[in-house]
Amino acid sequence: MDNVVTGLNQAEKCCSNPVVSSSDPNDQPTLYGSVIHDRSEGFRMWHSTWNDHRDHVSIHHLVSDDGIHWVKPLYDDLRPDGRPSNAVFGSDIAPNIAELFSVLFDPFDQNPDRRFKLAYKYKEKGIPSPFREEIMRGHRPLLDDLKARGKCDLVDAYERVISDGLYLPTQRRAAGVAFSADGIHWNSIDPLAIPAIGDVSHLTWDPYRKRYLIYARDFFLPEDVHERDRGEAWYQDVFWGRAVRVYESVDFANWTAGEIVMHADIDDLPGDEIYSMAVFPYEGLYIGLVQVYHACPGTNTLEIQLAVSRDGVNWKRVGNRRPFIPLGDIGEWDRFNQSVGSAPVLVDDELRFYYTGRTYRHKPYDGADNGPQRSAIGFAGIPRDRFIYAGASFDRGTVTTVPMQVNGARLHLNADCAHGTILVRILSPDGVPEVILESDPVSIDSLDVTVDWSGNGLAKLDRDRPVRIQFELRNAKLYSFWAD
Repeated sequence: MDNVVTGLNQAEKCCSNPVVSSSDPNDQPTLYGSVIHDRSEGFRMWHSTWNDHRDHVSIHHLVSDDGIHWVKPLYDDLRPDGRPSNAVFGSDIAPNIAELFSVLFDPFDQNPDRRFKLAYKYKEKGIPSPFREEIMRGHRPLLDDLKARGKCDLVDAYERVISDGLYLPTQRRAAGVAFSADGIHWNSIDPLAIPAIGDVSHLTWDPYRKRYLIYARDFFLPEDVHERDRGEAWYQDVFWGRAVRVYESVDFANWTAGEIVMHADIDDLPGDEIYSMAVFPYEGLYIGLVQVYHACPGTNTLEIQLAVSRDGVNWKRVGNRRPFIPLGDIGEWDRFNQSVGSAPVLVDDELRFYYTGRTYRHKPYDGADNGPQRSAIGFAGIPRDRFIYAGASFDRGTVTTVPMQVNGARLHLNADCAHGTILVRILSPDGVPEVILESDPVSIDSLDVTVDWSGNGLAKLDRDRPVRIQFELRNAKLYSFWAD
C-alpha cells in the first residue's frame, strides 16, 4: 500500500437500544448466548439470567419479528409442576450450570433431535478441585521450558494464577453440552464434555474444516508483559492473565484441546487481559470479537475489539485495537461492561451484533464511579462486509494485491467513493508492472458496484495466468472486492 491508511468501521448502535431489559434485579438478561435469524421463522434469542445472589441461573428463549421488539413465549411442558415458564434450560435441568456459552443451529446433523446444540459452563463449588493437573497439563511444556531457562518468578506467577486466581482450589469448572430438536426442549446433557475449562467461552461451527469449535477461557502470561508489570502491586494481586484456548470436535461429544490462540501482549495497555473471544466464519475467513478486560484498578471495564484469522488459530487484531462496539457515554445503559453474542445475524444488508451492556464495572473496582448491578441487551450494526477499510485522500493512494488468479468475468467493489474516485488496474504479476487493463472511474457509495472496463474487460484475461490488481484511491474508502 502506498499513501493509504486503514481504519476500523465502528458498529453503529441501534436507536431503540436496549431491546431486552428488565427492572427486576432477579431477572437481569445477559447475552453470553446467541441470536439466530431465519427469514421464515424470524429472530430467536437465548440468553442467561441470574438472581440477585447469582446462585440460580436460567436460560431464556425469546422470539421477535424484527429483532427489536422481543417477547418471551410461555411453555407449559418445561416444569415438572406444569406451571408456564420461559426458562428452557437452567439449574433445574442441568445442576451446577453457571452460564450459557452459545446455542448453535446445525441443519447438517442427520439426527433431528440434535439440530440445536448448546454449550454451557458447569461450576461445582465446595469440593477439592479435581482438575488442577488437567489445566496444568496444557501448560506443562511451557513451564518446563521456563524452569530450564531460570524464569522461576514467571513459573511462580503461573502457580499463583492456578492456585489463587482463575482456578480456585475448592471448585470445579467444565464445559457441558446438550441437544435439542427445537431449541426449547433439551436432552442428552453431558455436564463434563470438556472436564477442565476456565470460564466464558463461545461455540461455533467451522464450515471450512467441518468441525465444532469452542473458544474457551484459559490463561497465558507473556514473558515481556511479565517483565514490564511484575513489580506492580496490582500484577501480584488481581492480574490473572486471562486468555483463550480453542477446543475442537467432529461429533460434539469428544473434544480435543488446541492452542492458546488469543492473549494480551506488549502492545496492550498494562493490566489488559483477554476475557473471551466469539468467533464466526465469514467469507473464507474467521472473524473474532475479542472481549478485552482492562483490569488495572480504577478502570475495570470490558470492551469489544476486532480480530481476523485465516485458520482459526493464528489471529491478528485489527483497527489499531480501537473498540468495535464503543462503551456507552455518561447516562447510557452500556456504560462500563460489554459482552457479545456468539455471532452476528445478517438482516438485509446489515450485520447486527447483539451484545450485553452493563451499568457497573468488573470487580474488584472500589471507586465511586460505579452503577447498580444491572444489565440489558441491544445491538450495533455495520453494512455488510464493512469491517475495515483502506482509504486515501485527494492526494492519491494505491493498494496493490499479491499475484492472484481472477476467476470471473466481473469485478465487484464494496466502496465509499461518492465524493472521490477509484480506478482499478490489472497488472502483470512480476517485474516492472505492465498495465493490462484499466477501468472506468468508480464514483459511488455502494455495497456492490460492478467495475466497468473498455473493451472486453476481464473476459480477455487468461484465467490460468496470475495477475495483480491495483486500486487507485482518491478521497475514497475500499472495503472489499470479489469477482464472479
